[in-house]
Amino acid sequence: MRTILYGDSFSFPEACNTNNDDMWYSHVFTPAQEILNRAKPLNNTETMFLQATHDCVTHKEPTQFVVALGPLQRLPTYNDGWYDEETLKPIDERGHNTDLSHCQQYFDSFVWRDAQEAKHLGLFHPTLMWARLYSKIITLDALCRSAGHRLLVLHMSVVKKDCNEHHPLISPLSDRVADLDYIDETHSCTSVCMEAKIKPWDYDKYGWIGHHSAEGQKHFGLHIKNILGITQWN
Repeated sequence: MRTILYGDSFSFPEACNTNNDDMWYSHVFTPAQEILNRAKPLNNTETMFLQATHDCVTHKEPTQFVVALGPLQRLPTYNDGWYDEETLKPIDERGHNTDLSHCQQYFDSFVWRDAQEAKHLGLFHPTLMWARLYSKIITLDALCRSAGHRLLVLHMSVVKKDCNEHHPLISPLSDRVADLDYIDETHSCTSVCMEAKIKPWDYDKYGWIGHHSAEGQKHFGLHIKNILGITQWN
């Protein structure tokens, strides 16, 4: 079964100072050459789920979708022109059909820099962010199941929920995702490698929130594979 991965720099080989064969997902899913990696540095949750939903409705053969979440405090932007100024057309200049892969270059993220302004706007309220995440997982999982696909969602850099998990907006959704293929933040790449005392290759710049190269990638990948079981996702 083919696997499509959605993520940010933590699942992007160049940012992790290693190659595709040594990335965490290559230790989890086999054969590695059947993994399509849609990860992009600074990618956001909204874009990941948008792409996964798009792939879900356009792929006819059973497919595994893996959403490897980064920080939740990012919002999606799309930077092609507006209306008739869009450069991406249904048919390119060579007469070929365009698809989701051609949209990749136009996706970007807005990241807040002023904490006080963010609080005032309410866009990044922790309760809202986690509730929206759980809602997206539940919705996409149902769509995947109806189409014969599979969805796995996990965390790369988040190490704890910065919200009240018993909040009435979150609690019912949190209970529901616990029954799905969702691996929570206690098993994120950062959490797992911190516990094993494996430092990111760029630790001097980012500390423990940095990117892991081959050693950390392998350790995290085998950890996830152990959680999933030997045969469940292969």
